[in-house]
Amino acid sequence: ASRFWVRGQAASFPMRIFRAFSGYSWGRQLILAGLLLIFLVTGGFLFYQTEIVHERLSADEVETLRGDYEKAYNQYFGMNQPRVVAADYAVDLYPA
Repeated sequence: ASRFWVRGQAASFPMRIFRAFSGYSWGRQLILAGLLLIFLVTGGFLFYQTEIVHERLSADEVETLRGDYEKAYNQYFGMNQPRVVAADYAVDLYPA
């Protein structure tokens, strides 16, 4: 943030960006560009997953889905649940 601070005559924002990055070596500029790219790709991926792939549902739609679920699986209410009563396993460690 200190590199963007206006010193002397007020410069335009693009000029301040140029001055801010001109003080870094090529290696450091490359690292900053890579981090910026990772940040943008991650943000784009999160936006795509939350807004496009998985649509948001209204409260009424969620309530309807829950009601349909309860109607479909109400017949299994109170039934005994399966449980593990025994386990038989063999472990081979290589190299012997």
